[in-house]
This record gives sequence, structure tokens and C-alpha cells, in this order.
Amino acid sequence: MMAILEQQWSTAGAWNIPYLVLLVAKLVDRITAHHVKQMASLSLAEWRAMAQIVELQPCNATQIAQRSLVDPAEVSRALRSLEKRGFVQRYRNPKNLKSRVVMLTAEGERVRSAIRGERDEFYEQWMENLSSADLTTMDAGLRSIAKKIVAIAPHVVEG
Repeated sequence: MMAILEQQWSTAGAWNIPYLVLLVAKLVDRITAHHVKQMASLSLAEWRAMAQIVELQPCNATQIAQRSLVDPAEVSRALRSLEKRGFVQRYRNPKNLKSRVVMLTAEGERVRSAIRGERDEFYEQWMENLSSADLTTMDAGLRSIAKKIVAIAPHVVEG
């Protein structure tokens, strides 16, 4: 795999940062999917929903989808599965009785917290060779690219 990665990287080069960002994102997705499957038999969509719920709760599937930049149907499926497993509870939205809000249960928070702790350790390992200045530069560069994408195509980004 390392040889394939090196080939991909050298083919793209620094001039094609968007492609390289996608490549790194795919690597992160794959290792995250494997990790959450091993730890709690969660799908990547279920994990992403849990990670967003803790930041937004109480919230609904649309809010989770918007924040994650994923399809609301994917979030709805993940929430149904998480609810069946007792990791989330859905309630009628007191502000809009036609919709439902979701919150993590105590068991859901326990599972999320355990996974999050290990994810943080992974992130530290991945970033250990980068200086604070490198991280600041990467953050600023990626933020600039993201803002430009949203400015150019807000209708696409907003779904």
C-alpha cells in the first residue's frame, strides 16, 4: 500500500492539493471505518452521526447531515440503527411537532467517548511529525480552500 500511496502522491504533486486532500480523507475514512467496526460494530455513518449528535444535541437528522455534508437519508438510516441498539433516543421536537430530535443515551455516550478517546490517540500519532507552525499553516490553507469552494458553489455545498 505504501508504494501505491507514493505513486499516487508523486503523480499528483503539490500542484494538485485538492486531490491529495481527497486521498488523505479516504485514508482517514478507511481507518476510521475499520476502527469503529472493531470497537463497537458501528458503520462509518453511525459513527459520524454519534460524533455530530454530541456537539448538536438535541438535534435532528437534517442538522446532522448539513454539518457532516452527507445525504440526510444516510443519517436517517444511521439514526434508526443507533436507536435500535439503544445508543440514541428520538423525541418529538417541542418546536415542531412534525419532526423529531435525537440525543445520545448514556450507553451511546459511553461508546462514543471510548471511541473518541482512541481516535484522539490516532490523531496525535498522525500529527506527531508536524510542528505547531506546520499545523497552523495547514489549518489556514485548508480553511482558505474550503471558504473558496463555498464562495464559488454555495448551491452545491448546501445540498
